[in-house]
Amino acid sequence: MDNHDLEAMFLAAGLPADQVDDVLGYFQTFGGAAKITSRSDYETATALYRVMDDRLAPDDLYSPAARYVISLGEQINEWDKGGPQIHR
Repeated sequence: MDNHDLEAMFLAAGLPADQVDDVLGYFQTFGGAAKITSRSDYETATALYRVMDDRLAPDDLYSPAARYVISLGEQINEWDKGGPQIHR
């Protein structure tokens, strides 16, 4: 899976086109999804996660998309552990 495939997944999940390059750039630079810092980030992240996870083969752990989804899941989990009182 190349960047074009990742871009298509991001767009299918509703990520605005003007944000795709930033998300890809962060992933390529840091090897994972950016930290979730707002409710808006969280909503975007969960939408991305659902779309991308549905499109991955169950045994895919090493493709760029799989690595991104795993990292995104970790960020979502960190946000969820913070509890709703922290994220108002």
